[in-house]
Amino acid sequence: MRKTLTVILLVVTGFLAGCDSSITDVKTFPSPNGKSILVIATELQAANDPTPWWTHVSLKEPTEDFEKIPGNIVTLQGSGQIDAQWDRASSVVTLRIKSAFKDLDKLPSKKQLKGITILFITSTENKPNKTK
Repeated sequence: MRKTLTVILLVVTGFLAGCDSSITDVKTFPSPNGKSILVIATELQAANDPTPWWTHVSLKEPTEDFEKIPGNIVTLQGSGQIDAQWDRASSVVTLRIKSAFKDLDKLPSKKQLKGITILFITSTENKPNKTK
């Protein structure tokens, strides 16, 4: 009986440990005026998640901790390259998304958040070409 309980405890502990996710990469892009920071975080889900990679894009103030998962701008399935560039007035940030993220065609062309305009420019150049 004790051996059975030990095995059950090990299985449950292993399952719970496998349910965690971890942030594997964080890139920050501070605005020129220093009032905002764009954060791009790549998250690796547990092994039992059907979509293991997620990329979160958030806008935060310098005094805020980065604890906003999912991203308050957008969360994308997959991982890939996202570059960000602020305008000089710190009122517009352009996101250039180059990868095979899922559902890129569902992204809006722009979004407003905290008085800042976020522009989305997408490229699916890394996706395989469709053949007829």
